Amino acid sequence: MWAEKQGFNIKNPKKEGNSQEFPDYYIGDDNGFLEVKTFDSSAGANFDLANFESYCESVANIPNRVNSDYLIFSYELIESALTIKNIWLKKIWEITCSSERWPLKTQTKRNVIYNIRPATWYSSNPRYKVFASKEKFINALFETQKSYETLKNSNNYRVNENKALYLSNKNKET
Repeated sequence: MWAEKQGFNIKNPKKEGNSQEFPDYYIGDDNGFLEVKTFDSSAGANFDLANFESYCESVANIPNRVNSDYLIFSYELIESALTIKNIWLKKIWEITCSSERWPLKTQTKRNVIYNIRPATWYSSNPRYKVFASKEKFINALFETQKSYETLKNSNNYRVNENKALYLSNKNKET
């Protein structure tokens, strides 16, 4: 890896077989966390920052995870020419925001939260502003989890109610 060859104190957990595990790299003597993200500058940042449920659990168990650095590159690809358009080094609360539905912007499909999604932190006039502090991000994270758990519990109630109704109606048919 280029950084290791240049003498940077960086460790790649992928060398130990953890290809999808957090973090992408450990940096420095204190083994700080570094995640690397990229996006097409013409399409906008639409990458996943982390799996929602896994992040909630891991930040609860490893509070320092919230201090991870995110090294983000925007690029432009024209034919076979790749150009780096911008580079940012951010903390998670500097690249996340709320959304219309949740206190924290997430990828949600059919009422299931999958991933934490980034804000448009690079925009001069974003619809939702990034969190002003780590504490505001943490509050939004756990408020989203609380609202989501409430929704899941009400959905489970509906599932159980629907199943009971199905069984009742099925018995009437026979």
